[in-house]
Amino acid sequence: MIEWIRRLVRRGEPSQGQREAEGALDRARTAREQAEERRPLVEAAVQRLRREREENHFADRIRAALEGGAQ
Repeated sequence: MIEWIRRLVRRGEPSQGQREAEGALDRARTAREQAEERRPLVEAAVQRLRREREENHFADRIRAALEGGAQ
């Protein structure tokens, strides 16, 4: 019971664990904001890679057709 009373009295000051948790939360928020800022760059890269993959796919099919291979 005495420990419970001590915790009530210390409510104004955060514990070491609470400070660490707040720090982790701040780092997670910062990382999320940075990821959101990079989103347009990532989407542009994804679209470019998708286009290149499709071009390679069609080039392979045309090459196979010209060489007489069946796909």
